[in-house]
This record gives sequence, structure tokens and C-alpha cells, in this order.
Amino acid sequence: MIISWVYEDVKWCSKCEIFKPVSKYTNRMDSPDKLGYWCVDCRKINMYDRYHENVNGYKDKMVKRKVLNPYKAWASSCLSGHRRRNKFTIQLTRDDLVSIAKVSTYCPICGIRLDYKSKNGKPTKNSPSLDRKFNENVLNISNVWIICYRCNMGKGEMMIDEYIEHCRNIVHIADEGGGI
Repeated sequence: MIISWVYEDVKWCSKCEIFKPVSKYTNRMDSPDKLGYWCVDCRKINMYDRYHENVNGYKDKMVKRKVLNPYKAWASSCLSGHRRRNKFTIQLTRDDLVSIAKVSTYCPICGIRLDYKSKNGKPTKNSPSLDRKFNENVLNISNVWIICYRCNMGKGEMMIDEYIEHCRNIVHIADEGGGI
């Protein structure tokens, strides 16, 4: 039986058996005090131990997830990457991105077929890439589209009209025999 003791701003951790500040607990809606039974430190140790007891099982599970639903795996990875960079306001959910990905089978710029299956975390020329239509620091449904990695790297911070004009200039110079 798990006993939960909260006294003002401290709570008893049933794992390490120490009173700790309530800030050291995660939220848990099904507990009487709406806090986890174990402190964050004990949860981390437990999760670490469980992972290392069955490393191959966890890796197999992750591979199966990616194979069974590559759109969801791509969307999760994409959003976590944008969150890590911490320069965007993200107003998209993973499900929003999955919906966009399911209808984005070809790059709208160059027409190459997009491949949502991960290649060991390294992008290829036809890997899907989330791009902002308008170079705002907000990612929302109306401001994003999915293009291929190669086009996104070439486009950089340009608006789509600027990028198309840039490509036309390259073709024009190549047609005239100029350039390299």
C-alpha cells in the first residue's frame, strides 16, 4: 500500500523515505494530492535501471514504432528538434504535423518523392523537412509546409518567391554558358 504524506510544502517520498519539497514531484492526477508517489530523483533512478535491464527490448520497441508509423516518428523528431533550438514559438501538435505529412508525399518545389523513414538520424536528399512559408519565428498550421531536405537547405531563409527567382537566375547563367 502506498501512503502519501504532504505537510505544507514538503511531501514524503515512498521510495527513498525522505521528506522533500513538493517541487521535487511530478504531477499525477490519479493520486489524492495530485503529485507523484516518488520524487523526481527516485523516478529517474528507477527509469534508468528499468532501461538498462532491458536495453534491447527498448531499442526493438523504438524501431517497431518507427516502422509502423514513420509519419508519427518523423513528426515527433521534427518538433523535438525545433523545441531544442528554442527559437520558435510552436503552435502545432504532433497530430497536426502527422496530418500534414500524410498528404505531403512529394516536395512541392522540386517534385521528388519524400521518404519519411529515418536513415539513422541522417537526412538524405529526399528526407522531409519542415519549412516556414513566412520567415516568422512561429510554427503553426498556416505557416508551415513540408519540402525535401535539399530544397530546404537551398532555400535557407529566403521566401519562396525569392528562392524561385534565385533558381531561375542559376538556370539562366547556366544556359548562357556562364558560371563555373
